[in-house]
Amino acid sequence: MGLSRLGVEPLEKEFTPKYFWNLIKNKQTKNIKILIMDQSLIVGIGNIYASEVLFETGISPLRLAGNLSKKETKKLHSKIVNILKKAIEMRGTTDNDYRDVDGSMGEFQNVLKVYNKEGKKCSGCKGVIKRVKIGQRSTFWCEKCQK
Repeated sequence: MGLSRLGVEPLEKEFTPKYFWNLIKNKQTKNIKILIMDQSLIVGIGNIYASEVLFETGISPLRLAGNLSKKETKKLHSKIVNILKKAIEMRGTTDNDYRDVDGSMGEFQNVLKVYNKEGKKCSGCKGVIKRVKIGQRSTFWCEKCQK
């Protein structure tokens, strides 16, 4: 994919709650997890961060974007920005052998709440974290906390 075909950078000022709402309302039948991971719409949200963002907002990864309210969209926007900033601050997520430019491991994996935690207790409700495939990707979520 050429750079001209990439979406908005979520840490830039143009990625506002209004921009995000307009993006979502025009993609009514698209799954919300797939939408936020679509690099032609928003860059920088990979599988790990998508699972974490959706957990933090209480939104099921199975929902369609068109079913989200404006309030949910605003909260989702806020969590995308907050989680990406925190991940950058913690030098990313070391999953297997990732290293940053200095050869250091990231530390964000130490604060993950759902990603790769299938069968473990949910940190929110003490239910069990489940795994489902969405768009050929493993998705981790709590069906009690995420509606």
